[in-house]
Amino acid sequence: MANAFGACVADLSPRGVPAELLVAPEAIAESGTAEVPILLMALNQSPATQTRWDGAFRFRAGQVTVQADIVWLATRRLIVVQPFAALRSDLQWTLESGDASVRTRDGREIRIVEAGYPLTRAAALPAVPDPRPTVAPAVESVAAILRFRCGSCHNDDGLLTPLDSESLFAWSQHSEGLPLVKPFRPEASVLLHRILPDYPLDGVQQRMPPPWSAVPPMSDEEVRQIEAWILLGAPR
Repeated sequence: MANAFGACVADLSPRGVPAELLVAPEAIAESGTAEVPILLMALNQSPATQTRWDGAFRFRAGQVTVQADIVWLATRRLIVVQPFAALRSDLQWTLESGDASVRTRDGREIRIVEAGYPLTRAAALPAVPDPRPTVAPAVESVAAILRFRCGSCHNDDGLLTPLDSESLFAWSQHSEGLPLVKPFRPEASVLLHRILPDYPLDGVQQRMPPPWSAVPPMSDEEVRQIEAWILLGAPR
């Protein structure tokens, strides 16, 4: 009997978080070329709040490396990777993980599949429209969305600071250590974290507007407009 009960004892020892989340390109943007490919990688885990993508991935051909411009589109859950310079057509290129350590919220390091991704296979990927925005909405349009969706609490009555074209830039630092708006870096802007349903800060944020608000949450298109505005420099 002792052995029978012993077999039912649960193993309560802590289990380590998986060390890596291996990714590979799943599509290529139609606007890319063989020399300047634009590779798209879907990510089903949100990156850590303070992620800096500089140096996360690079292109390599033997001893030759080309650094990558990397954009994280939170609204589409896509990593966009493009070389900063044209890749010589007489070399065999591979997309590989760089020196920077980029992690998900659960602590896993985001890395290209261990052998890298040979770009000679890129032609086999489906070609899709470039998901990156090209035109930034005007700050007045962004402020209008925020007034409509958030104005019941963020208003001139003093309950919370109004979200207008001035106050969006007045808050230089939030309690989370991030600014409300960081031009060109939507993933480092508290504003984007607050309006995405699945992009919490430290795992405790609820989506804004809050559930008790009479105003429904922002539409996907409205969130994408705000992300596009920040990504393209938050022009005033």
